[in-house]
Amino acid sequence: MTQESAAPSVTIGATHAVRDLRASVLQASLGYTTILDILQNGVLYCSLEIDSENTNSTAIADGIALPPLLEGASVTVNVMLNPLANFSGTAIPPRDLTVTVRL
Repeated sequence: MTQESAAPSVTIGATHAVRDLRASVLQASLGYTTILDILQNGVLYCSLEIDSENTNSTAIADGIALPPLLEGASVTVNVMLNPLANFSGTAIPPRDLTVTVRL
């Protein structure tokens, strides 16, 4: 299951280098890995992943490897729930997603 443009797009006001990125949810998923694709002007910028039963992604701690966020660019988030093959039980999607980008 994929939800494209899971939140309203954000327009970047000025060109910025990214220091780090991370994602969190208030309610963890059960039976799913949550994959977040961050897009700049419709092109994949980076991906984050939140494992089942966890509320935080592994952070991209060193933004030096990422291109800058460009002035006027539109940033969107696609969310994909990847079912775990070995999960037996009632799968529950995550809730209340926050993506944090520090400049």
